[in-house]
Amino acid sequence: MNEDIIPEEIDWFQVEIIWHGDIPDLPNINDIVRLDCSKNLDGLEKVGDLIFHTIFLLDSQDREIVIAWGEGDEDSNLHCEYHPFANWQSLENIELLK
Repeated sequence: MNEDIIPEEIDWFQVEIIWHGDIPDLPNINDIVRLDCSKNLDGLEKVGDLIFHTIFLLDSQDREIVIAWGEGDEDSNLHCEYHPFANWQSLENIELLK
């Protein structure tokens, strides 16, 4: 990639959201997700580059979250999954890290 070329930023408000599982019963949930992504995910060239991002819907890190991710170069959609409660795991308990 030529260092002089500045990649275009993602217009998160034009990205389609694909929900996996239940969609939270919150007004404007798609706008909430898009706004969070626009504020926190600068520097991505395409949605498919997103490995994962956690969006906290309330002030608590233990309640209502959305996990968002991209699915590779050919998919420009943002994939999201809602969780009513966060289920945090110690790194010691993650099998892939053992």
